[in-house]
Amino acid sequence: MEEKSILVLGDSHARWDYLCSILAFYSPDLCIVAGDFGWWPKLFPLPHDILPASVLAATELHFLDGNHEDHPSLCAAAPRGSFQSVELAPHVIYHPRGSTMELPDGRTVFFAGGGKSIDRAYREEGRDWFPEEILERAHLPSKLPKVDIVLSHTVPAAFGIAKHSWKNAPRGNFDFSPDPSVKVLDMVLRGCRPSLWISAHYHRRLDGIYAENGMRTEYHILDQLDGYFCSSAYSSAAFWLSGRPCRDSIGFGFPDGSIAEARRDASGLYGCLPHENIPLQYRGAAEEFFRGRTAPVLQGADGKQICGAYFHDVGDFLRALWKRKWT
Repeated sequence: MEEKSILVLGDSHARWDYLCSILAFYSPDLCIVAGDFGWWPKLFPLPHDILPASVLAATELHFLDGNHEDHPSLCAAAPRGSFQSVELAPHVIYHPRGSTMELPDGRTVFFAGGGKSIDRAYREEGRDWFPEEILERAHLPSKLPKVDIVLSHTVPAAFGIAKHSWKNAPRGNFDFSPDPSVKVLDMVLRGCRPSLWISAHYHRRLDGIYAENGMRTEYHILDQLDGYFCSSAYSSAAFWLSGRPCRDSIGFGFPDGSIAEARRDASGLYGCLPHENIPLQYRGAAEEFFRGRTAPVLQGADGKQICGAYFHDVGDFLRALWKRKWT
């Protein structure tokens, strides 16, 4: 039997343009977003309203809740204590706190979403902030199962990820006080005893090993998905649980599901999307968008010149395309 490819991504924050880009290009069999997915039915389009049907037909899209979600909406679909995944739309599946899933290779995953918003002061309760964001012990089964993998949004206190671990820690009225969720995750760690733990939340890639009383847990905290990271299957926002990506190259997916391969220079340090690789239907818009921006001329590994757009500019272009689609 062919191995299924399973990709885990960090916070997507309803950035369906970036999510589509990596899903369209690499086409994993299954993708799981580790919280802050962007389930805001009253504020933004939902993924199944926006993503091309071809992308969702190729990839089952799974997610757990983070702190930035419409929690009452998710609780209505999957009440606390149900521990059953819910297909909110075709190929869009929510895994509530305390639910489990068996992967095609036989490994079992335990889901424990939730976490505290450090930007609470800038949000409005009932609109884009809900007290249900905090993970409580009562949200989980009374007896925690032994599993192979835990997927959470934030991380156990035992991992020692301090507040300074936030990438580019924002200034202003942000709340870095202790998150009660992390103590609950300590109980999950010692009750489930997973060999692998994957989470997100900190908008920074952090990897390590936690060992205690004969338990050894490898952990990976994923960066948020953004324009820099939608070009690489091995970015700091991505972790492949199994299988290889269908493509070994790098590139971008576009709103209609079409793809464009990018190239790196001979050193492997710099890259761009060659203009001739942009799908024909987007070239006119691309020429207009990139006009006036620095267009790199790089020396490719094959000695040929590469002329195109830098990855961060392509990310901005994708955003502009999707904004046009949303409006």
